[in-house]
Parts: sequence; structure tokens; C-alpha cells
Amino acid sequence: MEKIQDQIKVIMSLINGYKKSQIIISAEQLGIFDKLSDKGYSSSELSSCLKLDPDRLLPILSALVNFSILIKKKDTYCLNEKFSLLNKNNPASQLGYIRHARGVMLKWTGLTECVKNQAISQNNFHDITGNDQIATYSFMEAMHANALPQANYLSSNFDFESHKILDIGAGTGVYSTSVGKKYLKSHGVLIDLPSVVKITKEYIQKESLEDRFKTIACDYNLSIPEDIFDDVFAFAIIHQENVKTLNSLLNSIYEVLKTNGRLFLTSFFLDDNLTKPDFSVMFAVEMLTMTSTGKTYTHTEINDILLECNFKNIHRVNEIPGPATLYVAEK
Repeated sequence: MEKIQDQIKVIMSLINGYKKSQIIISAEQLGIFDKLSDKGYSSSELSSCLKLDPDRLLPILSALVNFSILIKKKDTYCLNEKFSLLNKNNPASQLGYIRHARGVMLKWTGLTECVKNQAISQNNFHDITGNDQIATYSFMEAMHANALPQANYLSSNFDFESHKILDIGAGTGVYSTSVGKKYLKSHGVLIDLPSVVKITKEYIQKESLEDRFKTIACDYNLSIPEDIFDDVFAFAIIHQENVKTLNSLLNSIYEVLKTNGRLFLTSFFLDDNLTKPDFSVMFAVEMLTMTSTGKTYTHTEINDILLECNFKNIHRVNEIPGPATLYVAEK
């Protein structure tokens, strides 16, 4: 029988997990990662730059060294190369994700009430999709950085030359812009909520692709552009929808695809027992805090729903980077 002390150790480890998260979040808020992105600093130099009491900064620095995020050489602190994604100058910098995580962590403290009251979850969703501008920008910045490897995989492994694309719930448009930069005759339409689509436009303009990729402000559950497309992107959106609204969306997508046109869809899927993989299990709980009707689907469920909506040649792609899984299906 497991010793009581061993159980206590495991429980304490689970309960105290928030402490590491908060240290990293606070380090970002204090500007530690921003400063160390350019060069190393001594503790006194860093405290002076950040206008902080050195005795109060030192425990944070020591903890980051303990996590191996920082390296300490004598009294000089610098970012560990293994954590280069905490460098503000890295194109895939995760500092935006940390800012987003801070907001989500505050939502998680209300998990109990979210389980009891869906309206709280709905308000949380509205915060990251327009009601709270800072939260919305942090969310988009975080999703953009984390989607870059997937977007590059997509453009490198599928042919989109001369294709017309509909990107639903496009966010920053990272998938469309990745395709657009490689396939110079590709073009398309990106749709998202009115409060989000202005951010979409900014990212498209940064890539100088506004002549080929247009934006439309709309709620995809109410309408999508009535045109015919070679490909439809539905990346990281289906977990916001229950079975009824997902079926409706997929039926609408089916109608605007040309014959043999392709649907590209990603999400964080569960096994049939709903207990693996770890990321998807935690994500399913997060959906309780961030959506009122969202659902984390199993692989079996999404395959069956695609078949019900008359899609064919359904192909599951596990090789796409990150915890998401890609599904490609044809009309």
C-alpha cells in the first residue's frame, strides 16, 4: 500500500503547480524576459533597469534559474538557449502566450462557478473575442505564435497553387498568409467576428497580402460567404461548438466547396475514454471556463460527424506540429 507521505507529496505537487506558472507570468510582467532578450545582466543591473528592490527581485531570478529558464554565471543572468522562445526577438516568441495565460488563469479561478453557470463562461469567451481589447490582442498574439509551425507544415505538405481559400475563424490569418507567401497565385477570404477581423487585417497587411486575401466581418454560425472555394480552413474552432452547431457549420462548408474540394480542420482531440492525451484532457476543462457550449471531441466523434455531413476520403494527420491533430476531408 502506498505510504501516506508519498500520497501527500503527490497531492502537494498537484496543488502547488500554480506557483511555477505564477512565477513565470510575474517574470514576464516585471519585464525580466524583455531585458534578458538582448543581453545578460547582473542582479543589481537588472533591478536598476526594472526599478525594483534587488532583494525582492532575487528570489524570482533564483527560481527561474532553478527552472533552468535562466542561466547564472557568477552574478550574471541570461536566458537559457533551451528557452529561446522567451526571447522577445524570436518570431515564435511565447511571451504573448504568457500574457494570454495570465488572463486565462484568472478565469480558471472561477472554474467552480463556470461549471454551475454557463453565462460566466460565455462572458469569458466574449472577453477574448473583443470585449476586452487587451485580452483579445494577447489571445491573438498567443495563437499566432503557436500556430506558426502548423501553418508552415500546411504550406509545405499540401499544394494550394491557384486555389481559392475560405479561412473560417481566421484569427491572425496565419494559415492563409503562410500559404499565400509560398503559393503566389493562391487567394481567398478570411472571416472572423467584427471585433477580431481588424486584427486579421493588420496581420495580412504586415505580410503585404491584402491584394489577394480579403477579410469579411461575420459570425460563421450565422452565415459564411456564398461562393465556391477549392479549400476551406477550420483551424482550432470546432471545440467552440456543440454537436448541433458543428453539424450546421460543416454542412455550410460542404455547400461552398467545389467537387473534390478540401476541408482542413484541426482541434485537440480526446481518446474514446475521454482521459487521454493529457493536453486534450486539460483543454476540455478549459473549455468549461471559456465557452458556454464548446466541446472537446474524440477522434471517433469527429470522423463520424464528417461522414454524416457527406465528406469523403477523411484523412487524419498526426504529424502536424503541436498537440493539435489535422483532419483533411473532401467533398
